[in-house]
Amino acid sequence: MLRSLRTAERAMQLQQLRLETLANNLANVDSSGFKQILTQVTREDQATRQANKMNNLGLPDPDKSVVDAVWNPLPATRIQAVADHRQGALRTTGRDLDLAIVGDGFFEVGEGDNRQYTRNGSFRLDGNRQLVTADGLKLQGTSGPVTIEGTSIGVAEDGTVTGDGVEVGRIKVIKFSVPQKLDHVAGSRFRPPPDQPFEEVPSNQVKIAQGQLEHSNVNAIDTLIDMIAAQRAFEIEAKILQANDETLDRSVNQLGRKA
Repeated sequence: MLRSLRTAERAMQLQQLRLETLANNLANVDSSGFKQILTQVTREDQATRQANKMNNLGLPDPDKSVVDAVWNPLPATRIQAVADHRQGALRTTGRDLDLAIVGDGFFEVGEGDNRQYTRNGSFRLDGNRQLVTADGLKLQGTSGPVTIEGTSIGVAEDGTVTGDGVEVGRIKVIKFSVPQKLDHVAGSRFRPPPDQPFEEVPSNQVKIAQGQLEHSNVNAIDTLIDMIAAQRAFEIEAKILQANDETLDRSVNQLGRKA
């Protein structure tokens, strides 16, 4: 009985986490360059988890039939969350400092240990005439931060930046071998783990569209449907939890009483 209570409680926690993730996706449906977080509920039995734990400790691989008998496996669930890096639709803004990467790759913003990677190409000029994000992180070019003099700003398809027709640098585009392993920092920004390989995309493979922004890849209708399904699953588990609690209450307070 206690096990069933714990199982229902765990299922409610997972659905709550899924609801929060979906709600965050929906809240960013209009955020430029945002990548939706996909969630999947997976099951893993106790025997498999115990075998993996023993392997991690360097112990011999146990006989599964023995582990099954000893551990009486109870299906466990967990949520896997991974960013969906499929490209969102491009929308035209007509603003010179709005940029969109067509195809794979990320803009590199920030300096030193605070380097982050994003598909949000909405930039502005700071007091030093450098291209920065809305909150001031510098856009990195192949030779450092991009500084622009002049009033007419141009960005070619290969990332070459000009000010009044004079070339001032080229925007760096970074490609990761497994972007799904990037750590989500906030909004539309990511940071790679230490073991994540990456490379600078050659200029002849870069394609940047000036005057456009990449839209979020969140599908509002699909997300709403998933939220409804998760909410219903949560309510079902809550009813199961309540029913088991009532049964346990009757068992403790009524069974065994003398008439």
